Amino acid sequence: MAIYIPIRKVAEDAQHVEYSFTSGDRKGKIRFNKSTGDYSILEPSPIDSMAGVAARVIYVVREHLAEGEFPDKTSWSA
Repeated sequence: MAIYIPIRKVAEDAQHVEYSFTSGDRKGKIRFNKSTGDYSILEPSPIDSMAGVAARVIYVVREHLAEGEFPDKTSWSA
């Protein structure tokens, strides 16, 4: 089974960037500190398996942040 998680930037200021994402019926939003890569899950899913989806989003976005990139869109797939 293929998995595709679209990730979209929904807000940005001098210190933070926020991304929303979906995977099937699971939706969420995560805020990242641009300089440290620390994150806060703003809209967690009530579904326990969401932690796996969020972990993939965090991985992808942190890779971009490490390069100094704040893309409008990105994704994770397997």
